[in-house]
Parts: sequence; C-alpha cells; structure tokens
Amino acid sequence: MIRSTCALLLSLSLLAVCGCRRPSQPVARLEVEPRSPVLPFAGSVELDAAWEPVLPLAGLKGDPMVFVHLLDAGGGISRTFDHPLPFSWQPGTPESYLIELWQSALAAPLAPGSYRLSLGIYDLKKHRWPLIVDGEEIDDQEYVVAEVTVPAVDAAAPSAVFSDGWLAAEPGGSKQVPAVRWLMEDGSIELRRLRDPLGGGDVVAKLGQRGGAGEALTNRGPLLHHGCRVAGLL
Repeated sequence: MIRSTCALLLSLSLLAVCGCRRPSQPVARLEVEPRSPVLPFAGSVELDAAWEPVLPLAGLKGDPMVFVHLLDAGGGISRTFDHPLPFSWQPGTPESYLIELWQSALAAPLAPGSYRLSLGIYDLKKHRWPLIVDGEEIDDQEYVVAEVTVPAVDAAAPSAVFSDGWLAAEPGGSKQVPAVRWLMEDGSIELRRLRDPLGGGDVVAKLGQRGGAGEALTNRGPLLHHGCRVAGLL
C-alpha cells in the first residue's frame, strides 16, 4: 500500500511539472527602434515596434496585451506603458505600430540616468509567450528592447499652473498613471514654456469623470468643468 501511494504521488508530481512547462517555441520576432531613446521630463518619445508573428498565440484567453516596463538600475519598475496589442495576430503577416513613452508633468520627475526598457506579450490570465528579440531575457518572457536615457530636468521644461479649483496632485495608484489632479469647480490650466505647441505637436492630457472613462485633452480643447480629473499631463 505504501509503495502504491508513493507511486501515485510521484505520478501526480510529474503531471504537475509537465503542466507548468514553458512554451518552447517563440511566437514572433520583434524589433524596436530607436534602441537608445531620450525621455525628458514633461516630454515623450515614440518607439517603432515591428512584429513578425510566426506562430498562433496558443491558449490565448481574452485579447493579447503588451507590457512595457521602464526599469531602474536595480531592476525595479519605475514606469509602465502597458497597452492592448493594436492589431489582429496573424502568423506570417508583419505588423508595426508606435509605442509612446512619456514623463508626466503632474508626477515627480524620474531620477536622471540610464534605464532599461523591457517588453513582453501576455493575456487575461497573465500567460506570456516567448519572443525572438535582439536583447536580453531578464525574466519569464520579458525582454530588454532599449536603453533609455533620462536627462536632468531642464529649467526651461514646460510647466502647468492650475487655477484655484484644482486639488493638489495625488498618487495615481500605479506606475502607469503616477499622479492625478481633481477639478472641484470650473477652472483652467495655464501651460508655460511650450515648445512650438501648434506647429510641432500637441499638449496632451487624460481627462476623466469620477467613475467614468477618460478622453484625450489637447491644445485644441475641450473646456474643463467641475468633476473632471487630469492624469499624465505633458
């Protein structure tokens, strides 16, 4: 009886090990450019992510997601830029899109220095898939795709002055949205030291109601009213 019990336990243990085995075949090739971007305070930078799917996402639960982590020298996550994969996954069909990194002017600036940018693909159950990337795999299907330089804060960097109706900045609750501000009455934001905001790009923020979805705010509108919040002002 003891021998049978031991044999049964051994069989169950082997099954458990087999059930946790990592996928062995990469599902896509990925190239990210530029490999050495600069990310200033109150600014942003775009990276081109070129995907070449080679296998289906076996066992996918829900829609595929992409995690993007900005890692400090110790490997800690300083910011995240996670997003849904913006195309239909079809092996043999290359796709590319832009990934935007930013430093929010609402939050404290990142410490100047060198950061690693890591990336991977996952699903609703947090399952990940292996990729072919010209970079180090630093964790379970997490790959270094760029080395990001964060310069010291420029004294001439853009800034925002909030009217009296705004509450003080508070933590956003995540590395994705590091800070938010609530507007308690109709108010305004004065943007200073903008670098060619109409010709060279937009001033962007994320607006949302309490309990509601957000919408983009640019230098072309909309008006700001009681009850909205701003997150990720650039």
